[in-house]
Amino acid sequence: MKLGIAFGPQKCTWAELIDVTVQADTLGFDSVWPFDHIIPLSPNLEDPILECWSMLGAFAQATKRIHIGQMVTANTLRPPALLAKMAATLDHVSNGRMIVGLGAGYWEPEHDLYGIHLGSVRERAERLEESCQILRGLWTQQRLTFEGKHYTLKDAPAEPKPIQSRLPILVGGRGPERTLRTVARHADMWNMPPGTDGIVPDQWRALYEVLLQRCDEVGRDPAEIETNVSLLVFVNERSQDAKRREGELAAAFGMSPEAAAPHCISGSPAEVVERIKAFEAKGVQHFVFGLVPGFNIGTDDVALFAAEAMPHLR
Repeated sequence: MKLGIAFGPQKCTWAELIDVTVQADTLGFDSVWPFDHIIPLSPNLEDPILECWSMLGAFAQATKRIHIGQMVTANTLRPPALLAKMAATLDHVSNGRMIVGLGAGYWEPEHDLYGIHLGSVRERAERLEESCQILRGLWTQQRLTFEGKHYTLKDAPAEPKPIQSRLPILVGGRGPERTLRTVARHADMWNMPPGTDGIVPDQWRALYEVLLQRCDEVGRDPAEIETNVSLLVFVNERSQDAKRREGELAAAFGMSPEAAAPHCISGSPAEVVERIKAFEAKGVQHFVFGLVPGFNIGTDDVALFAAEAMPHLR
C-alpha cells in the first residue's frame, strides 16, 4: 500500500508545513497533498491560509523522492490551459514527481467572496471533463485545438512537456454519474472525498463498484486507476490519548463524536493499522494520513506512524 500525508495550509506557519513535508519525505511516505482553497475552511474568514500551488515548488526543492499533489484543486479556480502549464513546470522542478489532483469545485463561499463563477453541479461536472481532456492534450500534443461547451483552445502550444510520459491526474469526487465517468475516461487516480458524512470501508466499496461499472461502460481497465482515500489520523502508544485528541478536534469544529468518527482513524499503532487494512481489503491502494494544524502537525504522530504502523502496511 502507498502512504501519503495531506493537510490544509491554514492557521499554521510556513515552517510547520515545510517541516512536516520534509519529515514525510525522509520517513518514506509516498505522497504529500495540501488542499487547494483560497479562504480557510473555518468559521473565521480572517484565519490565515497559504495558497496551495505557490507552495509546491518549494516542496519540490526541499524533498528528494516524495510525490507532490493537491487534495484537490478546484477546477473552477484556474483555466485548464494555465493549470497545464503550471503542472508541467512543477514536473520539471520536482524532476518528475508531480500529480495533478482535480475536482469539480464546490466551496461556494470562496467563489462568492472572490467573484469566481461556480455554476451548477452539471456545469461543474462538464467543465471538469473538458479540463481533463485539455490537460492531457497540452501535455502530449505539439499544438492543441479544442472546441468544448465551456472551453476553447485554438492551435495552442505548451512547451516544455512534462518530464513524466504520463503526468498523473487524480480526480476527486463522489458523483456516481458524471464525475465517476470522468474518472473512468481520464483519471490515473481516484480519491473519494469524505464529504460531510466521512467514509467507512463498506461505503467506499459501494461507490468503487459504481466506478467499476463506469469503466466497463467506457472500455477502461480499472486496474489503470489507482484508488486513494484520505482520513484524519491520530496515533499514540496510549490509545485513549489519540481518541481524546479526536474528540477535541470534533468539539473545535462543532461536530458530535459520532459525526467525527467516520472522518478519523484514532488509536494505538496496531489499531490504526487494523483500520487502514480494512480499507485495503476493500480495494484501497493509497492511504493518505490527514493532518490538521493544532491537532496533529508538530506532534509525534507522523514519526510514530512511520515507525510502528508503516512496516505493517507494506
